[in-house]
Amino acid sequence: MFVDLTAPSRLRLPLTPMARTFRDCLSEARPVVQFVFFVRLLAGVALATPWLHGVRSETLLLGALSWGCAVMYVYLFNGASDIVEDRASHKDRPIARGELSRVTALRWCQGFAIAAIVTGVLIGSLFALLVLAMLALGHAYSAPGIALKRHCLGAAVVAALGGALTFLAGHLLGGGGLASPDLLLLAAAMSAWMGGVGSVAKDFSDTEGDAAAGRRTLVLVCGERIARIVVAGCALSVSTSFTAAAWLWIPTLRFPALVMLIGSLCVAFLALKGRQGMQGSNARHPYRAFMATQYAATLSVMSI
Repeated sequence: MFVDLTAPSRLRLPLTPMARTFRDCLSEARPVVQFVFFVRLLAGVALATPWLHGVRSETLLLGALSWGCAVMYVYLFNGASDIVEDRASHKDRPIARGELSRVTALRWCQGFAIAAIVTGVLIGSLFALLVLAMLALGHAYSAPGIALKRHCLGAAVVAALGGALTFLAGHLLGGGGLASPDLLLLAAAMSAWMGGVGSVAKDFSDTEGDAAAGRRTLVLVCGERIARIVVAGCALSVSTSFTAAAWLWIPTLRFPALVMLIGSLCVAFLALKGRQGMQGSNARHPYRAFMATQYAATLSVMSI
């Protein structure tokens, strides 16, 4: 007798209501984004203590938990605030599908914020301040009445600062200071990469939803052709500046800079190759190249 492993009922494990809600919250907060924040945190630790030598495991785990809860708050709160645009863009996320209510999501947001602050305080006052800054940044990005996400400049600034805070928090966990030259160069380069490249590239596939929500993204304000040129130009300028600075002043960051430089060529090619009005996965090619480059460059920091 053979067992049909493709049958959904055989693969689906029974979950309690709370476990299902947590699963939906995690899905809404985009696990791939959660993971990249974790990688950034580890890269900051690695800059302070190569290969994580000398870092107490309990400190690292507590810090990852605190920062992870803060990032969960930011992206879950964003999902609860993006119902109009997500449905208009046909996003396959729990809130847009109606599987996770907005009220429940906001209630869990409060829990994640409290958990982030409490665990952050256990690490230290400076780390807790970085956690509070991350929570405030995420709130300002999505909260009605502020909603920095509505404007291209606001979205870019939040993306850049969120990345920088994560590298700083990781470096602090590793016992390093916040004025280390290699940390400052890495945080500046990766933040510029997120703010100038990623924050624009992600909008190529979301124009319908952004227009429905009244956002003023660069794609909607200046047109997709100009936005694609901006993405290509920012990718190349950030990567070449990072490479030049690393080669001249911070030899330990030469390899991550070269990784970003190679990835930027792919991002620029895909951005300039794309045609206006492309839909679905084709429109997301520049953003996927941006994400792959970000992963590769950040992970390469841990090998130095």
